[in-house]
Amino acid sequence: MPTQLPEFIAANWIYLMLLTAPVAADTSGRSFDREAISAELSRIVASEGFSGSPRLQQLLTYVVTETIEGRADRIKGLTIAQDVYGQMDPEAARTSTVVSVEARRLRRKLADYYLGVGANASIVIEIPKGTFAPAFRQTRKETGPETATARPQPKLKPNMLSRYLPFAFAILVFLAAVLLWSHVNRAALPPSETASFERPTIAVIPLRNLTDSMQNDDLVTGMTEDITSDLAQLHEIDVISYSSTSLLTDPDMPPQEIGVTLNVSHIVQGSVSGAAENLRVSAELLDVKTGKLVWADRFNGTLSDPMRLRDEIAAKVAEGMAIDLSNWDTRNYKAPLPTTPEAAALFEQAMSLANPPSDAARLKIANLAFQAVIEADPDFAGGYAGLAYVSVFRALWGHVPDSQAEAGLSAKMAKRALDVDPKSSLALDALALSQLVMRDFDAAVSTSELALLTAPNDPYVQSYHAFILTADGQATRAIRFAERAVRLDPLDPRTPFRNILGVVHLHAGNYELATRSFSENNRLKGPQSAGHIANMAAAYAGLGDHREASHFAAMLPKGFREGPWLDWHKRSFRSNIDALKIPTLLQGGL
Repeated sequence: MPTQLPEFIAANWIYLMLLTAPVAADTSGRSFDREAISAELSRIVASEGFSGSPRLQQLLTYVVTETIEGRADRIKGLTIAQDVYGQMDPEAARTSTVVSVEARRLRRKLADYYLGVGANASIVIEIPKGTFAPAFRQTRKETGPETATARPQPKLKPNMLSRYLPFAFAILVFLAAVLLWSHVNRAALPPSETASFERPTIAVIPLRNLTDSMQNDDLVTGMTEDITSDLAQLHEIDVISYSSTSLLTDPDMPPQEIGVTLNVSHIVQGSVSGAAENLRVSAELLDVKTGKLVWADRFNGTLSDPMRLRDEIAAKVAEGMAIDLSNWDTRNYKAPLPTTPEAAALFEQAMSLANPPSDAARLKIANLAFQAVIEADPDFAGGYAGLAYVSVFRALWGHVPDSQAEAGLSAKMAKRALDVDPKSSLALDALALSQLVMRDFDAAVSTSELALLTAPNDPYVQSYHAFILTADGQATRAIRFAERAVRLDPLDPRTPFRNILGVVHLHAGNYELATRSFSENNRLKGPQSAGHIANMAAAYAGLGDHREASHFAAMLPKGFREGPWLDWHKRSFRSNIDALKIPTLLQGGL
């Protein structure tokens, strides 16, 4: 049932504040000297970092000139595509994708400039996220030795803008609420309410390392993960998780066989060759049903900055695909990456430890790993989001004395992560589950819907949304989300997706489908726990198969059904009927 607008705004006020926070400084440029801004622009485009990037020079010159000439309201993706890059077709996917990719590159180049040769600039030119129009900040020079670096500081000079800014911001938040409410009720729920079952499904096959060194294996693996991550931001398609594609160990497996194994319509495959200073990445998109080559390209780069090379190649592949698959939605959001390889590696290890998140010992080790991520990179949202994720499952499974207090800690860490990255799906998931633990079901559903918007192809987001809907009494609606989670990660046995699908079917009264999901998890040697065994016994009891129900019930620890497991059900489900459904099935079927 569609979310009601007033309730949606109330439930999501804090997130709307995060998503629509005002950008820094005065974007009109009128409070600064135009000549000073022009002079700073000239210094930037003549700097070493920009001298070899004529496209970025052209883009920055265009947006700054338009702004200081009073035409900032004209700076849109389409106008940039037309005026700067000569892309005249507003319907072409490349039109929006090229501008988004170039704007992201420009933000990075500007950040590098002001960390280096531009550190002592008196005016800072920025391109805030979420807009293509520049903002200007005047800095305050620090006193001290000539070698000291001046850090940019906002100019705290009151003006007419500051008097009306609160009213303008309130209107902005309200309009964002209306637009977001409309978007959530139209498109936040793929595939259960808006998408066809015939939607294209893509798997990114691990790239082959054909370089002169096996030491580049990590680079090539990371590049595959990044391409998968970038493509996963494309709406209206399904992108198979890397945790499944990485299990395809036969490099010579025919594309048609891959298509059957993963149940996909397309695959991306390729290789990385060359030496450190002259790497070549080849990638191609194949239609596995017809054998047709849809798209292919080659990209060159160096290993001077491997993390940036990974990111840029991934963006180029996503952009290249969007050119040919022009009927697909190509909104491409790239989450902020760790600034150091150490933080990136620690984060990947911590996430591996945290999933599946039902083992108390694993969660304890993962908690230490996420703390190490924060120490390695305090400005990376992933560390805080990871701590929130660990804490909420400690609370959810009763691994701590006070679940409510632990859920509150999780919410605090999640909001800190969202301060850094308002679109962190990991933080939004943790926040939604913490709200579930605190029995704020409306907020949990709304927050989970926001996570769906930011990560449309993340199977964990899909699966947790299915569970939250089930806990809210909407098990039938939850089924397709749970099914899609399994579809997006069909091979990795360590995921909780089949168990959650079984729980959703169980609460929807689909007992036979529930037993199938649980049995498939067992066949793949997926996560096992006493709760999983109890759910299987309940599913067979619902089918009237008392022999199988008794078989699984006999495997439960003594007193399990009356202890923490029953308490977990009572606190996790909105309705008492739902909370007692599985315990009642067990009691009646044995």
